Amino acid sequence: MKSLAALAARRTTGRPWVPTRGAAVELRQWGNHLRHGTVEAVLPDGSGFWIAAEGAAPRVFVHRGYEDIEVWINDPTSRSRRRVG
Repeated sequence: MKSLAALAARRTTGRPWVPTRGAAVELRQWGNHLRHGTVEAVLPDGSGFWIAAEGAAPRVFVHRGYEDIEVWINDPTSRSRRRVG
């Protein structure tokens, strides 16, 4: 499944998605919404990122190698959401 997500991200941009500071993301697990938020920091090698604390929700680290966590972003080209990891 991880490789399919990587292929889907490459289909639209030609390269895998790399998180950027300030990007709005949504995390899903097995199709269920876990959390949404803003990317606060990204590891130098792009292998993981932090989602900023929001209200009672604490700051959370997301490793891009997690196989059961899906990362979704807003796709400005189609005005929809798309899975990137």
